[in-house]
Amino acid sequence: MANLVIYPTSGFTGYTANFDSGSQNVPEQQRFMVSDKLISGDEIFTINECFVYKTVQSTHHSASCFFYQANITLPNNLGFCFVGQGAD
Repeated sequence: MANLVIYPTSGFTGYTANFDSGSQNVPEQQRFMVSDKLISGDEIFTINECFVYKTVQSTHHSASCFFYQANITLPNNLGFCFVGQGAD
């Protein structure tokens, strides 16, 4: 599997990371399965991430959280969580 650098950007470019959960190369226990509750909006799907990177002076951490809830957010435009955002 190839590595993909998605952070940081120069401010004029953007990067995306994709995960094909239905790929035959992904073990079954790592596949994302959508429940009936998620489809109906009774469950919320969250993505928590933390990027760790080094500059000449030090190591930095940049954390974020996104969510999807049916009938609230668009699948291609996840919402920002109210907590879980931060950087040092």
